[in-house]
Amino acid sequence: GGPHERDLAYHQGTVWPWLLGAFATACHKANLDINNLFRGVEYHLSEFGLGSVSEAADGQPPHTATGCPFQAWSVAEVLRVRRLGHTARERYRAKFAEGGGHPD
Repeated sequence: GGPHERDLAYHQGTVWPWLLGAFATACHKANLDINNLFRGVEYHLSEFGLGSVSEAADGQPPHTATGCPFQAWSVAEVLRVRRLGHTARERYRAKFAEGGGHPD
């Protein structure tokens, strides 16, 4: 469709990468492993806006990146969750060091 039709359909079926941050935070608070949630993002870093995370992606496979190729809030959430994952691993390893079970 034209620009008007695309604007009307913009939020229908679109994947918003920045929302993965809220999902990862919820998983983290439920003591679920979050370290593998962003594996697809690694591929994405070299596919659309090199070294960045896009604003949106198609809802249907292959989830082609769309919108702005360099979206600050998408990048920020990936970085925030990565730090959250590192913090979780450090706590897990500290628990193991104190005799709390096997780290794997």
